Amino acid sequence: MDRLETRELAYFLAVADELHFGRAAARLGIAQPALSKTIQRLERRLDASLFVRTSRTVTLTAAGQVLARDARAVLAALSAATARTQRTDAGHRRLVLAMRPGGDAGLLPAILAAYDREPDVPPIEVVFAADQARLLREGKADAALLYLPPADLRGLDSETLASETSASETSVSDALLSNTDAPPPHPLVLAWPAHRTSPAVAALTRAAVTAVTAVAAPDLGAPR
Repeated sequence: MDRLETRELAYFLAVADELHFGRAAARLGIAQPALSKTIQRLERRLDASLFVRTSRTVTLTAAGQVLARDARAVLAALSAATARTQRTDAGHRRLVLAMRPGGDAGLLPAILAAYDREPDVPPIEVVFAADQARLLREGKADAALLYLPPADLRGLDSETLASETSASETSVSDALLSNTDAPPPHPLVLAWPAHRTSPAVAALTRAAVTAVTAVAAPDLGAPR
């Protein structure tokens, strides 16, 4: 079987999303007959029916559901690779760290200071966003500070840094010393795309762990 083209996957996903060939064709800006022929050709190449078509409805088959899941992952990976390549080729070698405002458990200054002490690392740029995991998956960030929950770590590697109470954005030392009546802790993690641990991300991870140790150690020995 020949390799599938990204165009074919994009056309297939448009139909899978809309479950209507007319709306999918309008979304893609192509004629409906051309879209139908592309899907039929894709089904012949895969030797599998992807949709159940009636005069009133279009639904995904079991094979179509599998392809929809995998096609989304493939196209997302290609998009992220393109974004990472463009950022590198633009000549701005830097490490992009995403976080939400105040979402660092008070650790960011210590993390940045420890990172600056790492040898031969690119400058770090901190960007603030509500959906840091999405930036990682789209290749727009190299690493992110996330809370679990609500962040979703699928497709990401991570290093747990600290726990925070759900009641407030306290410092890591406050979280470590919280009493047993406090709300359940929300772990703060440093995350990055799975299988893409660059030297700069590895250096940032070391810096983050160093920062946690430096901030928490004095408080752990302090009297309550």
